[in-house]
Amino acid sequence: MRYFFHIRYHDAVVEDPEGSELDGIESARREAKEAAHEIIADRIRKGTRLHIDTTFEVRDENDKVVLMLPFASVLLAALHSPAPRGFSETSERA
Repeated sequence: MRYFFHIRYHDAVVEDPEGSELDGIESARREAKEAAHEIIADRIRKGTRLHIDTTFEVRDENDKVVLMLPFASVLLAALHSPAPRGFSETSERA
């Protein structure tokens, strides 16, 4: 099924005219999370503003909303993720 990943901010919508052919809603959810991570990281690297109420509005090929994914939820989940393997929060002190 084809899914379209529109970005909604307040009343503005940036539409995804092409969409992506995916296996199902769980694949669409993963795709939305990955894309949100990339957008957030890009904004941080560039120092550009990211409004906290930005949301992915995922629609299927019948134009039915199948998922609303707030960027804030993706950011909060990333902040609460365990540290990567080999990463230490402690440092040597003199």
